[in-house]
This record gives sequence, structure tokens and C-alpha cells, in this order.
Amino acid sequence: MERKTYKGIDIIKLLAAIGVVAIHTNFPLLNIIGRMGVPLFAIFSSFFFFKHYLIARDKNTFLNSFLKRIFYLFIAWEIVYSPLAIKSFFKMMNMWGGISLINIFKYLICFVFPATYNANGVDITYNANGWDISWYLLATLAGIPLMLIILKVFHNNLKIIGFFCLSLEFYFILINEFGYITKLPQIGTHTCIRLLIYFFIGYIMALKESKLCLINKKAVLFINVIFILIFLVENILVFKAGGSYTSEEVFSTVPTTCITAITASLINLRSLNTFKLRQFSTFLYCSQKWPLIIFEKFYIMNNNIYLFISVLVMCFILYIIYIYTYGKFRFSFLKYFS
Repeated sequence: MERKTYKGIDIIKLLAAIGVVAIHTNFPLLNIIGRMGVPLFAIFSSFFFFKHYLIARDKNTFLNSFLKRIFYLFIAWEIVYSPLAIKSFFKMMNMWGGISLINIFKYLICFVFPATYNANGVDITYNANGWDISWYLLATLAGIPLMLIILKVFHNNLKIIGFFCLSLEFYFILINEFGYITKLPQIGTHTCIRLLIYFFIGYIMALKESKLCLINKKAVLFINVIFILIFLVENILVFKAGGSYTSEEVFSTVPTTCITAITASLINLRSLNTFKLRQFSTFLYCSQKWPLIIFEKFYIMNNNIYLFISVLVMCFILYIIYIYTYGKFRFSFLKYFS
């Protein structure tokens, strides 16, 4: 039996990574669509994990292997960003009154939750480990095992688990989309709790994988386009009403990313080898921090497009160097960077 490949997912993952760069460079409109990036990453990671986990003979071994892969990816890039982490450490120690056991403990918490703000939205713990985008990797490390626990606790009752995850999603909509009204602190937005709904969607896709191919491709593509437009309009309206222009979570985020993930799974491009695209999407997501810092030093006023393109080009050049070095010298540790 021919092994099914999901080349459409590789393509969408790369576009999602580009969207995340658009968020950080404030590229018009694309920075809104980019908010679908991390939810899509979560769905795809969960889908491929459960796709193999559900049929694995030794489930614990497979789980450990999956978590090690994510952990090594995090550690590899943490080394790259260690100068930024050291800078953040001393900055936070100074802000908290000097180095002490309590302050070191507080820093370690911020290290694990690197994209967290305090209740007043002040930038205190943000970027503690040097690269705030690492929150997704750390959330995946905690979120997949947590989803397994939830599945066990609720005895795989999809309705109850779905209701539980949707309830959490409603909370994140209240503190993000309607935060300017509710005035609630954005607690948990950059943690595995927010991604549970997306891990659950990935689980459902893996569970019903055989039925995905029965979906009408043209119909789901049309619906996908409609929901992306709704997603754009909703974010713009929230901004006009006084909220954020790129809210972390809005009502249309879940259905839009869910339909986009299904659309991606239906794209069949047999003649195209997308392995390098898949590899580059991970590399792009993780490598963007240093280019952002470098090019922001030479930032041209009101030219977000220049910044966006510059970061993409720099990340691509770094990727070419990475591929050449890995292929030429075969340094084993390089395999953990993508």
C-alpha cells in the first residue's frame, strides 16, 4: 500500500511561518493572517503525532521520541540565542533588586513562559530566554502530554473534551479579542492551555484520517477562502472598535484554522518534493529572532515591507548555509536545527 504524504501541509506550514514573520515585522494585512500560524503549527504537530501514536506498538517510547525531538530543537536554538538570554537574565535581576534564589526561581518561570506579560501589559517577563517565539515549542512539550491526560481522564469522550476545549477558547477570546472591553489580563495566552483546542483538532483529524479523503476538495477550498475573509474582517472590525489589530484569538480563529488544516491535508502534489519546504518552515520560525534584531537597527521609517523582506532573505541565506554545512561536514548536532 502506498504511503500517503501530506505535501499540502508542508506548503501551508511554510506559509504559516512566513505569516509569523509578518506579525513581527508588522506587514499590513499579512500580519493578521499570520495569527493563524501558530494554531496551524499546533494542529499539524498534533495530527502527525496522533497519526503515528494511535497505531504505535509502544506508545510510551513513541511519545518520548516525539518530546525529545522538540526538546532538542528548543535546546539547539536556545544555544544560538544564549547571549540574548544572558542579557535578559541580568536585566531582570537588576529590575527585581539583584540576584537571589527567589529572583532566580522567578526567572526560571519566565524562562519557561518567555512570551508572558504582567497583568498591566508591561513588558517585564517577555523574552526571558532570549527568543519569545520559543513559547510554541515549550507549549507543545507540555501540551501533547496534557492532551493525552485529558483524553484518559474523560475516557476519550469527544463531546466532553470538545466542550472543555471550547470553553477555554471562549476565555481566550474574552481576554484577547474583547480584552479592551473586559480589561482582563492576558494570562495563559502563550501557554499550552491556549493550544489545547488545536491539539484536539489535530487529534480528531488523525482519528478520522480515512474520512478526510472523502471531503469535496472544491467545496472545502471555497469555504476556506470565505472563512479567511471573515477572519480578516473580524480582526479589522475589532481594531476599529478599539481593540488589537492582530488579536491573538478571535471567534473565527478556530474554524478558519481547522478548515485550512483540512484543506492542506487534501492538497496532493505528487511530483513536488516538499521535504526542504517542511525543513525550512521550522528553520524560518526559529531563526527569525536574530535577523529581526539586526535589521531593526537599520529600520527605514514606515517601511514594514522592507523589514519583512530583509528578515525573510536573511533567514533563507542562513538556511542555505545550514544545508551546505550539514551536507558538507555532516556535523551531527546540526540535525536538531530544523
